[in-house]
Amino acid sequence: MTITKDDAAIFRRAADVIDRDGLHQGSYWADAEAFSLRRIESTACCVVGAIAVARGIRRFQDLSGGKMLSDPAVQAFARHLELDAPVDLFGWNDDPLRTKQIVVDTLREAADSARDGRQK
Repeated sequence: MTITKDDAAIFRRAADVIDRDGLHQGSYWADAEAFSLRRIESTACCVVGAIAVARGIRRFQDLSGGKMLSDPAVQAFARHLELDAPVDLFGWNDDPLRTKQIVVDTLREAADSARDGRQK
């Protein structure tokens, strides 16, 4: 399955979110409990959280039940990284050696691969 133009646009927006707001490891957002009833914009987040924001999700409770793991862009990004399942993105994101810049660059590379036909 390939990365669609819609996925690529979401990856670019997600990269911008992390570049602007920061990378968070360990959960969707820093202090996610505090954001359960508030808007989640302008808060450091993980790669799945950034894809959620890029998709237009604005409240933490809209992510209940792990619904982002079935999101087409999340699934496409997991495939791009050659992970076994979308849930493995959390481990990829939370690797202590994974920096904000690595995540931003990887999202942008995935977006560019769709445009350039270099998909894995």
